[in-house]
Amino acid sequence: MWKTTTVVVVLAVITLLTNIIMYNVSNLIIISSSERSQMILIADFGDNNKNNVAQTTHKYSTDQDSVDSAKVPVFHRAGSDYPSPSNDSNLASADLIQILVNGSSSQDDQYVITPEQRCLDVELVMCVMSSRDNFVQRQAIRQTWGSYAKDKGNSARLFFFLGSEDPSTEPFESTQSLVENEAKIFGDVLQANFVDNYRNLTLKSISILQWVSQRCRGSRFLLKSDDDVYVNVPFLVTTLKDMQKLEELKSIFLTGFVYSSASPIRDGTSKWYTPYDLYKESEYPMYVSGTAYAMTVDAAMQLFKASNEVPFFWLEDVFITGLCAKKAGVRIVNSRLFVYYRLEPKGCSIKSVISGHKYTSSELAKIHNELNDYSAIC
Repeated sequence: MWKTTTVVVVLAVITLLTNIIMYNVSNLIIISSSERSQMILIADFGDNNKNNVAQTTHKYSTDQDSVDSAKVPVFHRAGSDYPSPSNDSNLASADLIQILVNGSSSQDDQYVITPEQRCLDVELVMCVMSSRDNFVQRQAIRQTWGSYAKDKGNSARLFFFLGSEDPSTEPFESTQSLVENEAKIFGDVLQANFVDNYRNLTLKSISILQWVSQRCRGSRFLLKSDDDVYVNVPFLVTTLKDMQKLEELKSIFLTGFVYSSASPIRDGTSKWYTPYDLYKESEYPMYVSGTAYAMTVDAAMQLFKASNEVPFFWLEDVFITGLCAKKAGVRIVNSRLFVYYRLEPKGCSIKSVISGHKYTSSELAKIHNELNDYSAIC
């Protein structure tokens, strides 16, 4: 057993050293647990704050009827094991949250960890949905595109939204102390009191809307992203400001890669199986890919209000940007600048878009370094 452990540790160290050499790692951050023999080394990829803003024409549509109406497959990121679909499809999400929050009806008990940072009256609140054990991925974001929030010339905040450990986790397998140490070091972690798994992604999205609605009033824009996405933040901000100038949008809109006329998957063997008793319609309302999307904070407040009124649905992008947006009357702007799939992990691939998906921590660093290399020719 010890031989296997030794091999794994050696391979991890070799990988880390390779990244240090290739991607200009400046120092290491150690998150350790004094309660048990566990340690995580996190590479610090430097503090390069100025992303290269692509000077391209912003192509997007404000006409909901102009988006591609072709049937498209429902796309959601892969997840771990999750419970079978519930028959309680008529429960409003606010009621379901209280059931899942360890049976608690108190809002004070909804959070295990709250961020030290404040986000009143900032231009951009960047909210990343992250699996609780993705320490390295979160640090890569802090040191790459998330470093936009570190620049005092930018009015932005970065937060990571996590769920909690399964109560059945054995003490020797627990990583909660590592999460708590990470939160103390960086002050940017919000951990909600529901189990962190794929079926609870909707709850995680609602926790973002709730936090921003209650703690970030007066702020202008909200970005929601997964933790394997690279976001060209300066280009995002420029695009959102341009959109807000349009008379028909003003202060309440949501933007991302739009899916139109997508159908529920009725195949019982599919990861995204949705039985009729959970969703009876033949098509979902128009919604945007959950990999990355953005909105005004005013829109986030409207969506959070709607989430307390709309029957809960487990596919978070369909629920938040489809069902809740429809209920709240939030205008959806289709933007192909949000790319839900994997582009080649190069700065030139991201230079003229807002986001790309499915990147490792080292690929995030590679993209960021190349995007900020002003001598690079694409």
